[in-house]
Amino acid sequence: MAALELGLTLWLAVCAVWDWRERRVPNPLTIPPLAAALAGRVWRGGWDLLGILLLGGYALLWYKGVIGGADAKIGLTLTLVFPWWGYAALCGLVALGAVWKIGGWQRHTPAVVGMFIGVMFLAAWGLTNAAGVHIIKVSAQGALRLFAEPARLGRAFCF
Repeated sequence: MAALELGLTLWLAVCAVWDWRERRVPNPLTIPPLAAALAGRVWRGGWDLLGILLLGGYALLWYKGVIGGADAKIGLTLTLVFPWWGYAALCGLVALGAVWKIGGWQRHTPAVVGMFIGVMFLAAWGLTNAAGVHIIKVSAQGALRLFAEPARLGRAFCF
């Protein structure tokens, strides 16, 4: 398991650097890992609610044009391998996007960099499933407050 985590972290770091420099990640860097992750998930089985919700969330964000295709493929790959990584990546993506928007930068937000930051925070804290459930509860409550009271942050979180 440690080798898989290390390999996935290195792959995500390469994608993040590529996204930072080029503002895009090429298909040869995203499609093979996605195909392997999907095959591994089908082989292992064990679909959980968090994973299903995240897969749908990444697909919806891509469909609505909030994130690009490479960002969606990377998020899907992380979710298929380790659902908690997919959640951490989504949190990092949202956090970086908010900072980028509040800062007023006009350039494309390097979404994979935010995903990498989110996964690194997860690794640094060594979150377990119990802690992850608590974080999802707190995050959901915070998100509901943000959407219920958008005037507090201006239009930073309004899509």
